[in-house]
Amino acid sequence: MRINAVEKKYNHQEVLKGIDLMVTSGERIVVMGPSGSGKTTLLRLIAGLERPDSGEIHMFDKIVSQPGKVMSPYKRQIGMVFQNATLWPFMSVEKNILFPMHKNEIKTQQNHIGALLDHLDIRRLLHTRPSDLSGGEAKRVAIARALVSNPKILLLDEPLTHLDRHSKEKITEAIDAFIIKNKSTLIYVTHDESEAKQLANSKYIIEDGFLIHENDI
Repeated sequence: MRINAVEKKYNHQEVLKGIDLMVTSGERIVVMGPSGSGKTTLLRLIAGLERPDSGEIHMFDKIVSQPGKVMSPYKRQIGMVFQNATLWPFMSVEKNILFPMHKNEIKTQQNHIGALLDHLDIRRLLHTRPSDLSGGEAKRVAIARALVSNPKILLLDEPLTHLDRHSKEKITEAIDAFIIKNKSTLIYVTHDESEAKQLANSKYIIEDGFLIHENDI
């Protein structure tokens, strides 16, 4: 994935300025910075949920975002988890997890689905409604939904915030195993240095709207 000179404004205020980034398959980067610095905006631009004011985003040798063109998120082979789990409240856990998949995929990917359920310790929750889940359980379900369709790019926006140790360990292990197996790209937003060291190998900072490569972890 390549980002070239991407800029984004809200109400004439520059949030991101001339963002350049190259991330290869299997690479893991963490993006840090103060609240309101533009970290989530960057993820939303990569996902196709926002349109850049200038610049381009390339994925798989195609331009997927520019001011006059944005490829739909579902065509980008992306899995994303926001700070909130954002589960469908009227669906069971099982239906939430399988939502991104076609029926044929569900039949052929049973081993992959089962491994995710076990890795995240949520098989027992399949028939539960989101309203009956704890915060940690809901976040683990959201992670499973993001990973189930084998995305090439994984975007995680502070997925471990306010979670207990058990949930953090389960999520970290599942993400790590998934990336190793699928050589997916990880872009991980967090305020927590320890999380960054666990999952990423390069650290970037957003400062005054600019993305700065601080160091390799």
